[in-house]
Amino acid sequence: MLDSRLVRLEELVNQLEAKVPDGSDSSDAVYTKDVVFSNQAIRPTDNIKGLIARDFWQAISQEVSGLRDILEGSDGEEYDQEPEPVVRSIPYNYGSVATLFDQGMRPIDIPELELPTEGIRTMLLRIYQDRVDKVVKVLHLDTTLDAIKRNHADGKNGVQFPAIQALEFAIYFMAICSITDSEANTMMLGDRRSLIQQYRYATETLISIADLFRNPDLAVLQAFVIYLTGLRACRNIEAMWVLTAVAARVAIARGLGPSDSNNWQPHNLEIRRRLWFGIGILDTNAALERGSIPMLHWEEFQRPPLNINDSDLTSTPIIKIPSCEVTDMSFSCMAYEAMVCHKKICSPPVGPGGPFSEWNKKLRIIADFEDSMRQYSWIDESAKPFERFIRFMAEAIALHMQLLLRRPPYKNKNNPVPPWDDFDLMEVITSLLQKSLQQQAEDVYANWTWLEYPKWYILAILLVELCSCKAVDFSDRAYSVAQAAFDQYAPLMSEIDSGMFWRPIAKLMQRVQILRGVAVPAGFHHQSMGGIEEVEFFNTSKAKNILDSSSFSNQAPVANNQMPPAITIDTGSVSINEFARGSENDPVTDDGMAWINWDLFLTDLGGSAYIL
Repeated sequence: MLDSRLVRLEELVNQLEAKVPDGSDSSDAVYTKDVVFSNQAIRPTDNIKGLIARDFWQAISQEVSGLRDILEGSDGEEYDQEPEPVVRSIPYNYGSVATLFDQGMRPIDIPELELPTEGIRTMLLRIYQDRVDKVVKVLHLDTTLDAIKRNHADGKNGVQFPAIQALEFAIYFMAICSITDSEANTMMLGDRRSLIQQYRYATETLISIADLFRNPDLAVLQAFVIYLTGLRACRNIEAMWVLTAVAARVAIARGLGPSDSNNWQPHNLEIRRRLWFGIGILDTNAALERGSIPMLHWEEFQRPPLNINDSDLTSTPIIKIPSCEVTDMSFSCMAYEAMVCHKKICSPPVGPGGPFSEWNKKLRIIADFEDSMRQYSWIDESAKPFERFIRFMAEAIALHMQLLLRRPPYKNKNNPVPPWDDFDLMEVITSLLQKSLQQQAEDVYANWTWLEYPKWYILAILLVELCSCKAVDFSDRAYSVAQAAFDQYAPLMSEIDSGMFWRPIAKLMQRVQILRGVAVPAGFHHQSMGGIEEVEFFNTSKAKNILDSSSFSNQAPVANNQMPPAITIDTGSVSINEFARGSENDPVTDDGMAWINWDLFLTDLGGSAYIL
């Protein structure tokens, strides 16, 4: 059998050599990677000479002769034994995509790329399914798992698709990012930090080999988006923020977005929309966590994926589940709505108008979003943990939109807060921040704590409000919550951004302590969260929950013909250093200075604060 195949191979080599007798037309040998793309067929070229190196025929003839020598000298050895697993070394230089990643920090001796054992693979896939796929839907998991299995089977025959390999390792990387150090030890996986480094390098390498920039297979882009989600979970916000722009560019080049054609099969179209909206979520998260404006406009996200179960995606026609049921896409669809709402709030005003011309419009946007979030109000404490998590996040995000409108994390001269706005920021922020701290401490939500990030932005708003507050009774509770959040976020933020965001917040905390007559201890250490009363975010036994409370938008929009005269806010040239020290004549900031104080805080952020 092998002998006949070898004879055929020799005949093919001789025929090709006869067709191209001289391979010397190519002045230099062309390096080609041994890559087979999952949806690309190998096509013959008319210019074979230009693609074949000078010494190609000599080398291939030697290889064929070597095969015959081995075959004839085998003395009847068995060839039907199971082949040894092929171990391939990671190439150090693998194209332009590698420039995206931090190669300078890689070890000199890059470890060989090996698949984890079947038991570890099964465990990591289950972690991804339970913790990640429920909240980040950029693929159809069953389809992806089938593709990975086929790729393993093809690998035994010497052919593997790099795009699927990249997606597989991105899933493993993300799964490890979603667990804690103690969980990794309990699961017998090993040291989590070492595993993160190992799987991150492997994922980056495979994304580079699969050629993210040129490979039309969406599996590569899916791998890249999951990889970016892992960076965010590991608090590498700066890299995620920068590389999200690359993901958006690659997606647009692949035809994703508003121009995506409806000619795709329903299954493929849904996958493409999930991937595009997943990039939009990354864009929003990056903007919030870096204090910047979103890169992508809300008009590019007008056709969201369907709110259906993955099992329904294979049916024809696709059946849309009523919104009163929790589906595999419920959390993601909620996040899509929040992403679009955030982008609308951040949009600059269109056309001429006064400084408050957009205010009513944006209040209506938030009111509509709140109405949509009420569809989750039927979920009670007897529901499953994930369903309760959806309800909690729906409420928290709705309140977050109110904060973004009134205290955006960037300078926004085109949309100042009107003087008649009476929204109680301090009360809402205190409840929101306190519940967030409690939620992170509850085991029932442990599977999704990786999704949270240090809410430095919300803490900063609360500290600014405390600098302007004279109501001591309520500010005592607010200060306790702010102090607890400060203690929890300080080590995380100092590690994330080397203090770029944290130093101004520390100055605000010092200012608050001075105003409250609290001695600033050495080393700026604070008490723990102990002693903070638990807050009811919403309780179905009450007639009035948070979705219906006064902390939501309950003010009627002001008619255009009743708009007060335009007011220009001038913050002056006072730095936050001067603000933190306070004034000898007026140690307590006036009640009406909260907006100006927030602007001073953004000024102290320096280059991280955008001006819209």
